[in-house]
Amino acid sequence: MEAEHHSSRVCNSSAVEMEIISRQIEWHYAQISLLKNKRNLLAPISNLPNEILCQIFSVYATESGDVSSLKWTKLMLICRRWYDLAINHQHLWSFIEVHGFHTDRDTKRLEVQLKRSGAAPLTIKLVYHTSPAFSSMVLDHSSRIVCFDVTGHAAVVLAILPVLPSHQFPVLQTLKLKPDEIPDGTHSNFPDEIFDVAPRLKSLALSFVDLRLGLLRGLDSLALTRCAEATTSIEPSFSDLLSTLGSLPGLKSLHLENLISELSPGFIYNPVALPRLEFLYLRDDLQYITDLLTHLIIPPTTSLALYPSGLTTGREARRILVLLRRHLRSPSATTPRVIQIDCPQVDSNTAYIPNLMINTYVLPQPPNLFGDAASFRINSHPVNEHALRQIMTKVMNTIHCDSITHLDARAATHLTMSSWRTALALLPSLETVYLFLNNAATNLVCALLEMEDAPKYPRRRLRHIQLLVFDWHREDEPDRVARDALERLLRAWHRAGAPLETLEIDERFGPRDSDEDQWALFSGLVGTLVRNRDRV
Repeated sequence: MEAEHHSSRVCNSSAVEMEIISRQIEWHYAQISLLKNKRNLLAPISNLPNEILCQIFSVYATESGDVSSLKWTKLMLICRRWYDLAINHQHLWSFIEVHGFHTDRDTKRLEVQLKRSGAAPLTIKLVYHTSPAFSSMVLDHSSRIVCFDVTGHAAVVLAILPVLPSHQFPVLQTLKLKPDEIPDGTHSNFPDEIFDVAPRLKSLALSFVDLRLGLLRGLDSLALTRCAEATTSIEPSFSDLLSTLGSLPGLKSLHLENLISELSPGFIYNPVALPRLEFLYLRDDLQYITDLLTHLIIPPTTSLALYPSGLTTGREARRILVLLRRHLRSPSATTPRVIQIDCPQVDSNTAYIPNLMINTYVLPQPPNLFGDAASFRINSHPVNEHALRQIMTKVMNTIHCDSITHLDARAATHLTMSSWRTALALLPSLETVYLFLNNAATNLVCALLEMEDAPKYPRRRLRHIQLLVFDWHREDEPDRVARDALERLLRAWHRAGAPLETLEIDERFGPRDSDEDQWALFSGLVGTLVRNRDRV
């Protein structure tokens, strides 16, 4: 009995002591919190006026990604002052983007952004939304909308068209309506009244919508995909298209897909000048694109993105390349520094090569893997390997390749060693190559090795190679073959007294269990070995 009493007394004493310790811990945590707050108040950024902090918020929101993604709202968690500033920063809340299907969460987010944006001009993007309520909520604020972009299911997008004229858009500058492809025989007209309710419209992008081309005036940007003339419900004639472009001399961007008609026999067309054009995108039949380029007078600095169907052999490319040579080699044209050759791998059971794209860029840096705006781009569909080399040779001879110092070959997975010899021979100033560690790298490196040993080929000794290593979740045999080929090339250059200056290995996307020493032996073959292994 006495033992039980002693045990109970010990337990009670321990509980009291634990309670005292817990209170002390809480007190110390409170003191730490007070000290942190005091330290934060002493930080220089805390002394900045609200106006400067709001500018910092704007810069952070822009640099951290798309403002409409709301990633910048993490700033609201810093302190109460920042929370209040962010809540009342109307401009940042005015970038609204809704993706996917309608949910209560999407509705709540839209309501919150519309409220917190206050009186700020709105930039609205609806992507594959399925609720008419979204459109209705947004259009209730039509007087503030400066950009309205709707993409997705045809029924949803086209349902907005007849509603637009019943609202006023006094500040609307950009309107994009891009439905999915609609069934043949279905026509949806762009209401003429929209030009009255949106008097400041400067940029228009439409897909599968008929409109009266004669009403287009004062636009800076025009993008039309398979749009017919509303008065006839058929594609505009070549004459009507030129007339429309002639009424838009201030165009800076022009994007046309499947809209150009054939020339009328015996008819003489007057060329149209677009002196301010900065970007021209054409996707149509090769003959139609060639005809339109023949009748357009554009600055030599205009960036071109051409996707002609029917360009399958070098002979077919001749006429359009004559026009392009005059444009690309003008004394006032931009000087390309980077050439990007894309030729994706296809099924090995077929000899047909579906796609060859050649791009050039002005800045001497690797183009973004997901696509940068090229200064020149042309797409083709060679019928075989011989046709590929013909087209590639003719295009590269059209470009001013003497100025090209950088080659991006990361997406040229289908190019053979023979094709690479052809391409490399046309790049006398080449210094830097960007590669994936795959079959494409093997073929290019082997081509360089062959050009090193064979007198009939000009030598191409590089200064820099950037190698991107990916974890493809497959057998690493192609990687090993490419690495062995690269080692042989670097040893050959090292023996010749012209070692590679820099080899950069980008392993951020590579396998986590890669051999740490697989690249170590390369350090003695190059001037500098750089390894980037910070995971992303």
